Amino acid sequence: MLAVFNLTVDEGKKLIAKGICAMSEIKKALKEGTIAIHNSTSAYFLIEELIGESVDTNNVWLSGIIAPKAMCVHENTQRNNKSPKSEGYSKQITDASSFPHTHVIKNGKKVYGLVLKDLYENMGENDIYIKGVNCYDADGDVGVLIGSADENGTIGRMCSGRNKNHYKIIACAGNEKFIPESVSKAAAFINKKKQYAMGIKVNLFKFTPDYIINEAKALNILTGAETMIFSAGGLAGAQGGVCIAAEGTEEQINKAVEICENIKGAKLPDIKGADCAICSMATCAYLDNVGTQKPWIKEIDS
Repeated sequence: MLAVFNLTVDEGKKLIAKGICAMSEIKKALKEGTIAIHNSTSAYFLIEELIGESVDTNNVWLSGIIAPKAMCVHENTQRNNKSPKSEGYSKQITDASSFPHTHVIKNGKKVYGLVLKDLYENMGENDIYIKGVNCYDADGDVGVLIGSADENGTIGRMCSGRNKNHYKIIACAGNEKFIPESVSKAAAFINKKKQYAMGIKVNLFKFTPDYIINEAKALNILTGAETMIFSAGGLAGAQGGVCIAAEGTEEQINKAVEICENIKGAKLPDIKGADCAICSMATCAYLDNVGTQKPWIKEIDS
């Protein structure tokens, strides 16, 4: 039997979360180990699937974003930063080791208060780190945009820790993140001094995860059917979406239909970039021009 499905980006993220949660490595770590998930839109659905809890979107639940206006950060990341134009803010995090926003699940329960150093120094071979990525290629490499003052970011710390302690890294990579060039070539091309940037002057950190899970791989894990992405993109809300074909037994395809129909309508909370008038993001190219007008940024109009 053969079936075809189309999913929006948000629905695809939900499918990827379900596929990751069905992996034997995840099931084992959930029972007797540690699962650490970088804060991101991928984490939103993963936390729901893993422990049945909702992510508190009033706190820092994702970091950098590619927003319509520019490379940016989510508005919540600026609520705890010090800016000369705002009161009650604290210092920017410039050392990724002290990053406090990773979702951590130990023995099936959410754990609070850990910083990144607690994870990469103590996680072991039965533990798993899950990271949403910004690009991936046909060679099995992925890339993460780094916009912080710490040039290798949180992912650089976690990759170094993996080399020492041998935990696994899973990359969540929707098909909209696939790029035609190799990630290595893309990183070499952009990791230079930049004379202009729309927003944050990002670099690209390249690494090879233990697993890359996109929509097709997730559906394969969940059903056992052979799966393939055969088209991408869309209109009227389906921009960046994906079309997947699944072929298999009647039981496998019926299961695929049930899964895909049940995730239709999945949607992330509204996402907004930081307010340029008060943002203190040190690597943003807009920072030097706070208070001036850029033609594509309307929110700072007085």
